[in-house]
Amino acid sequence: MNQFISILYRFSIAFMKGLGLAMLTLLSLCACLFTCYAEDMTTQVVLTRLDNLPAALLGLAIVGALLCGLFQWVKKDVTHREWVLIFFTAACYLIGGGLLIVYGRTVPAADSMSVYSAANSLAGGDLGVIHPYDSYLSYYPQQIGLVAYYELLIRIWNLLPFDLPAYHIIKCLNVGWGLVLIWFL
Repeated sequence: MNQFISILYRFSIAFMKGLGLAMLTLLSLCACLFTCYAEDMTTQVVLTRLDNLPAALLGLAIVGALLCGLFQWVKKDVTHREWVLIFFTAACYLIGGGLLIVYGRTVPAADSMSVYSAANSLAGGDLGVIHPYDSYLSYYPQQIGLVAYYELLIRIWNLLPFDLPAYHIIKCLNVGWGLVLIWFL
């Protein structure tokens, strides 16, 4: 019986490695070949187009070379391995999040737009979004905490001398909370 479990265990590990490699290959090919974009930022229509393959491969090669160099360096320095990997992961998350905030041209849509609109209305003094049976919050009461959090952020943002919509500060805070999550993981 133990031999059967041992064989099953080895097969399961090999199967998961193969499945993970197949998924990584598929995702990498899709990431190198296609770009998703939207022409109208108020709808939820996502369009795809072929990407610039040489530029994508060059970027992939640069990131791969940096990762290989980092892993070789970390492999030699056993004492600070975790700190280097945490710092590298946080730096990649911060840079990627910053680039998406600046160049992503994203706006809240669907449920996130409903939550943002309710919070924006509450921050402006309109209490019409709190209706006992005919409002977004009456159908989805689990969003009330998020609406209250966003309302506070929007009120603070409105005190500042910026003309940008308040969801930009929410994006920045989401990146910050992601860094906190990386730290605690």
